[in-house]
Amino acid sequence: TSAHTPATVDVSVSGPLSDLVGGVNFFCGLTSLGAAWCWGDNYLGQLGTGDNIQADSPAAVLVDGLTFSSLAASRETACGVDADGLAWCWGDNSNDQLGVGALHGVPSSNEPVAVDMPDGATFDQISIGSYHACAKSSDYNAWCWGNNDFGQLGIDSPSSRFAPDAVQ
Repeated sequence: TSAHTPATVDVSVSGPLSDLVGGVNFFCGLTSLGAAWCWGDNYLGQLGTGDNIQADSPAAVLVDGLTFSSLAASRETACGVDADGLAWCWGDNSNDQLGVGALHGVPSSNEPVAVDMPDGATFDQISIGSYHACAKSSDYNAWCWGNNDFGQLGIDSPSSRFAPDAVQ
């Protein structure tokens, strides 16, 4: 059902929220302890719960002990940066926006997959566009991947990227 006034979302099972991000018909929250919880539509696995079942209340993202320092979401994709600076993405991969070359051609992932990190890089911030993603590394460089139809990756090439490439 729809709510026409704000409604409280109970995520008390894992602590208070420190961040909240949303895509199309879904949201993810990050607790102060680094746990990620998502709810809403899940037809492309954008909740990261290991299935494609809609969740009407917060469901834990399957991360096997990882804690996140930040989250991002857009359309039907979500990503997070873990405490070690590694990026993880889940959901729609129709334009390789999950950043995993081995998944090129795989339409989606319903659980987090490790982004192909550049050698020696760690990320501290991540953002997602419609069909692409970018992250800021701890050495203040930008890395982008996914669809590049409009040059949105900043890589001086019209080609899309399956994994992070340095913004030029």
